[in-house]
Amino acid sequence: MKDKVYKHSTWLGLLVALAVAVSLLACGGAPSSMPTPTSALTPTVPAAPTATSTPVPTPTAPSASVSTVDIDDDTTWQELFDGFTSAEQACIRSEFGSELDSVLGELVLTDDDLTDWQVSLFECLTPETARSVYTSLVVAGMVSDETYDVTEQEITCVSEWVAGTDVHRVIRGMADDDLTVLGELMSGVIPCLADAFLPDLLAEMGIDPDSLTDDELTCLNQWMVEYDWSNIITAMMEDDLGIMGEFLPGLISCAPEPFLALIFEDFGVDVDALTDEEKKCLEDWLIDFDWDAVIAAMTAVAFAEEEEAYSVLAEVFGLLACVPDLPLYENVDFGGPDDYADTIDEATRIADGQSIEGVIDYDYDVDVFKLLADAGELYQFDVALGTLDDSVLIVKDADGWEVAYNDDYGDGPASHIIWTAPSSDVYYVEVSGFYSTGSYTLTVEPIEVTDDYPNTSDVALSSITLGESIEGVIDYDYDVDVFKLLVDAGQSYRIDFSLGTLEGSVLTVYDADGSDVAFNDDYGGEFASRFTWDAPAAGVYYVEVSGYDSATGSYVLTVALQ
Repeated sequence: MKDKVYKHSTWLGLLVALAVAVSLLACGGAPSSMPTPTSALTPTVPAAPTATSTPVPTPTAPSASVSTVDIDDDTTWQELFDGFTSAEQACIRSEFGSELDSVLGELVLTDDDLTDWQVSLFECLTPETARSVYTSLVVAGMVSDETYDVTEQEITCVSEWVAGTDVHRVIRGMADDDLTVLGELMSGVIPCLADAFLPDLLAEMGIDPDSLTDDELTCLNQWMVEYDWSNIITAMMEDDLGIMGEFLPGLISCAPEPFLALIFEDFGVDVDALTDEEKKCLEDWLIDFDWDAVIAAMTAVAFAEEEEAYSVLAEVFGLLACVPDLPLYENVDFGGPDDYADTIDEATRIADGQSIEGVIDYDYDVDVFKLLADAGELYQFDVALGTLDDSVLIVKDADGWEVAYNDDYGDGPASHIIWTAPSSDVYYVEVSGFYSTGSYTLTVEPIEVTDDYPNTSDVALSSITLGESIEGVIDYDYDVDVFKLLVDAGQSYRIDFSLGTLEGSVLTVYDADGSDVAFNDDYGGEFASRFTWDAPAAGVYYVEVSGYDSATGSYVLTVALQ
């Protein structure tokens, strides 16, 4: 059932990715072939600048619309630079100095993330020029899909939206992964491109757009135009599944029957086989349904037995009120031969150092094993795939609460967890398939790892001396190194991280109560972390270093006064 919750949220994640991809074209996503919009304007080349000092671009009021410039996948910044004003060119020359030729030789459309130099380049442009370049990049994204013909009306819509946008703030926000800015971008772009986004949204949900009536498509397009997209990106970025309770009603009210088909698919029931009265009852119920309640129910039964979960959901759904004879279990295989029990009450004992061969025998089967762990011991859990295509591995405490989780590890679909037991107690290890069945081998073994710095603030810590470098190692998957930092109120501290063999870092600062007060993953397009932090109050804080996505390796940490 937990996988079902993930399944229903997957398409929302894709929607966010699609929308952000359009808005982030300023930093990548070049199409293989970029046709030139018919409204594009070719920049003219002004005379060379004669100023000896760096002119500051003069802001101009936004016009009702913004012109675009010709950009394709071979366009370099040099070509755009030649069309900039003398003041803009002088500012860019001053900003980049000896690196100017290298910067201007870069392609405008690349697959790279937005970096500091691109932010600096945009800062040298007047608001009018910045809007022109940004509009051109967004238009490029609109025409990147050869299956979709961008219209003049859509180009005009985007142009008018950009005309009222602070592009400098947008570029800075994208570089900083500012959720507020990303949400505003979605709210601006998607209403202009509803026709482009809607088919992808429906297809990801398993709905054929061609199967919908003109009235349903018109309703859905209108809903996309009016929806506040800033809400969904913030919620999905924060893994807030509850946003579906707000998001789904608008979609369902426009096209209830396709959504009924999705709900009944798991039960193997053909909606077309229902009577007109049953379908009408279900559609009315679906439109008026409180989806906040069903999301809460799905979460509550995520750890329940499958039959119990379906019973609870059936009650919440109210399906039986419209279709009393609904065969909830006839087409869902919860039984048959099962090598290991599905519940913690009947869990099979596994000892550290032991390997057990098992089989996920049927859809949504879970094999549960019981492990007696020792406090402070480091354990490694591995699932080796046999005929099972994809595994999910969960460790739970004695009360059934999840304490560790892994789906795919590295580049493969097998699962792997390294976990430290917080106390000597019984824990439960669950193996399941991610929409797959088949054989596997589970191995649990204690591992000996030398850890150079402690993982928590409740043990002896190394104190950071300002200005001195600390060499450390992320010794194993999900290892963290924690350091004590004594600060003065109002003082600004610069925290720098240099990568050795560690491929990607994450830096977090916590206060004495364990609340995070500062965070950074990548900085300036690089995988090393860095930020400047103003201490709100004097006292002890904790600097936590970890590897991104279970990376391990060496690093150097430095904290100095700014």
